[in-house]
Amino acid sequence: MEHVLEAIDILLFCLFFLPVLYIFVFSISAYKKNIIKYPASAKRYKFIIFIPAYKEDAVIEQAVDSVLAQKYDRDLYDIVVISDSMSDEINRKLFLKDIILLVPKFEKSSKSNSLKYAVDYITEGGSRIDTYDVAVILDSDNIVEPNFLYDICAAFDNGMKAVQARRVAKNTQTDIALLDAVSEEINNSIFRYAQVKRGYSAALSGSGMAFEYSWFCENIHDTLTAGEDKELERMLLKQHIFIDFLNDTLVYDEKVKKSSSFYSQRRRWIAAQFDILKMALKDLPDMIAERNIDYCNKIFQWTILPRVLLIGMLVIMAIITTIVSPVNSIKWWILFLILAFAMAFAIPDYLVDKRFKRAIRHVPYLGLLMFANLFRSKNANKEFIHTEHGD
Repeated sequence: MEHVLEAIDILLFCLFFLPVLYIFVFSISAYKKNIIKYPASAKRYKFIIFIPAYKEDAVIEQAVDSVLAQKYDRDLYDIVVISDSMSDEINRKLFLKDIILLVPKFEKSSKSNSLKYAVDYITEGGSRIDTYDVAVILDSDNIVEPNFLYDICAAFDNGMKAVQARRVAKNTQTDIALLDAVSEEINNSIFRYAQVKRGYSAALSGSGMAFEYSWFCENIHDTLTAGEDKELERMLLKQHIFIDFLNDTLVYDEKVKKSSSFYSQRRRWIAAQFDILKMALKDLPDMIAERNIDYCNKIFQWTILPRVLLIGMLVIMAIITTIVSPVNSIKWWILFLILAFAMAFAIPDYLVDKRFKRAIRHVPYLGLLMFANLFRSKNANKEFIHTEHGD
């Protein structure tokens, strides 16, 4: 019996060791960041910016105004707002702005459906596939800096076909929002900046994304779930298209303020990760045969549990083995410390203050919420779970 328990302990340790080692290596890679910008482009690409907005009356105007304030030539970009279930008053205000306003009536609302509707409207309205060069996706709570389109233009002029800007928090008033901001920056460090630094594609964030317009039109209709960003990521990597990360191009994104919003949002994210992993594993033999290392690397990322769950499970395993076999527990405590150090390396200094140290007390509770989500994620990626924005 003792040998069986030891074998189980070693097997479990190996299962946790690989993702922790992966996170640690990429966290170290991202520790010292260099700001590398593409040289300014003399060429001017034509952009179309899609902003899906579901019940976003409180934030949509601010998002649109930030895009209208671009320093980029105004006749070289169009803004399309897909107003789903917003008030007539807000729609009237949007109608007066220099944008294309679409007001669809969906039986089933989703970001993917809004984007498909907008693409159909633009292309069926007589627009040729070469009318635009680049499609940009923003969320209705995003705010972009005045040079946002210039930065993307420079990246595409240097051969990129897909890029992800760096999303950062525009609000950290509550402890939950601050922890959400920290989580976003950890993702930026490990799964975006460090990936590109080592030659792999950056992970998409759901907004602040830009794609070659013709590619986007041809592929958006193949998205079927609420995790459309992961589906697009899979399509890009399967087609050997590299996703670059613009670390110095900021998109300000509203973070969830309450634990209930955190629970709902992460429930959808976990479901999206499980669903895309199931789809991607079917591709694995072909991707290995094609030596598509970028896609294989992405598949491994999708096997990694959310970090708050990983931390919680390591602590639980360390405590259990301390009680049962103190000697065997040493490796678990070391693994926990490695993961903790990796997280610390990945958090930028500007977020580490007294408020952050106080907010950490919420992590165990958020871990319990994430654990509960593991059992409630079925079909969550097939339904639209709205995250409220604004005060």
